[in-house]
Amino acid sequence: MSALKRATPESQGLPSAAISAFLTRLEAHELHSVMVLRHGHVIAEGWWTPYQRELPHMMYSVSKSFTATAIGFAVQEGRLKVSDLVLPFFPKTHPQGDLEKMQKLTIKDLLTMSSGHDGEPQPRSANWARDILRWPFKAEPGTTFMYNTPATYLAGAILQRKTRKTLVEYLTPRLFEPLGIQSRTWETDPKGLNVAGWGLYLQTEELALWGQFMLQKGQWEGQQLLPESWIAEMTAAQISSGEDQDNDWNQGYGYQVWRCRHNTYRADGAFGQFCVVMPDQDAVVVMTAGEAVNTAGMLNAIWEELLPHFSAEALPENPQTQAALGQQLDALTLKGPENTTPFENQRHLNQTFTFEKNDWGLASLTLRHQAGETTLEWTDTLGLQKIPVQAEGWAFSESHLFQHMMWILQDLGPWPVAAQGGWISEDTFSVRVCLVQTPFTPTITLHFEEDRVSVDLKGAVHFGPLERPLVWGKAEG
Repeated sequence: MSALKRATPESQGLPSAAISAFLTRLEAHELHSVMVLRHGHVIAEGWWTPYQRELPHMMYSVSKSFTATAIGFAVQEGRLKVSDLVLPFFPKTHPQGDLEKMQKLTIKDLLTMSSGHDGEPQPRSANWARDILRWPFKAEPGTTFMYNTPATYLAGAILQRKTRKTLVEYLTPRLFEPLGIQSRTWETDPKGLNVAGWGLYLQTEELALWGQFMLQKGQWEGQQLLPESWIAEMTAAQISSGEDQDNDWNQGYGYQVWRCRHNTYRADGAFGQFCVVMPDQDAVVVMTAGEAVNTAGMLNAIWEELLPHFSAEALPENPQTQAALGQQLDALTLKGPENTTPFENQRHLNQTFTFEKNDWGLASLTLRHQAGETTLEWTDTLGLQKIPVQAEGWAFSESHLFQHMMWILQDLGPWPVAAQGGWISEDTFSVRVCLVQTPFTPTITLHFEEDRVSVDLKGAVHFGPLERPLVWGKAEG
């Protein structure tokens, strides 16, 4: 990676104490990483253990902003225009429904979330584009904002059809390589197209590189990669997204970019994946998270703890507050289950339980403890899964364990996981498992009753139910 330069906060005109207060505010949320840039320098960065610098994180709808960036390159190269009609790109679709509205739909309408669909289309076959275009229309395209991820999929599909390259292939020489973005994992549809509206994985710094590129209006290391005019068009309020001027989701919407208060804009993904670009302050703030309830509070922390303290000039260095900030960043960590006790001498260890057919695909489970190490062993349709568990700190491993339970995950191979847990009562064992490339940090609780065990799964965040029905297993023998 072409790493960004590092500098002290004071040298770039922001007090270390302000960043410290910002981090303290973020304690009310579940953050996974944070990075603050000023004048192109990283002035603060941190990862909440077990999340790590080198691991890419699921970006969700931040992906949309990269799709719009790709469209910008295609426009620059004369391959597309935002005024192009959508339907001619899908000549074998055989339209159904309101053909008059469908024939008016443009790429710009897709980019600005104003396709006019009656709700978000739901693909029901392997041909997603056909299913989306056959979805009923409610409004004239280009007139009404309605958040619509399948519209982004269509925009991405158009580019991939036109260029005969996936979004990753297309962006690699134009954006990823010049900026030093190396992750380049993007989920695909049944036909092998990158899904455009979600599914991109990036390291925290890689997202910060994109934010700095946008802040520099498409310029990178002396080269104008994208026209400044496209950046301005992409980040302008192209359509109204609401009337509440105190709401960061009501400041207008550009091309797959949200306008924010204070003349800022952001790439925004579910559960608190943010890249906030602040042109007036020449600053970028990146956050990854697993925040279920109050992502607005994460943005408010920027406005209230950082924004008032930016200075146009460098500030006197303050070694004491800089050291305190460094210690605060180094100590960032997620919490495991509370009130746990040591593992030794528990009568339920090393006992295998089997399960009747269930929605999880769970066949057997053993909480094994040998040579001072505890492992959750789990057999399902993907085979034997083993997750080491530590009472203090986090045990790292890889597992397919959540492939059935977290249906939102595409099967990209074994997932890196980290687990911490212990006994919270004589008969109850609880373990928090962090899928450290995602926002998901579910807790598994095992409750033992004589020769039976119940398995309870609760997710901190999820698009589906946060809690799965209990499944019961019976001891072998």
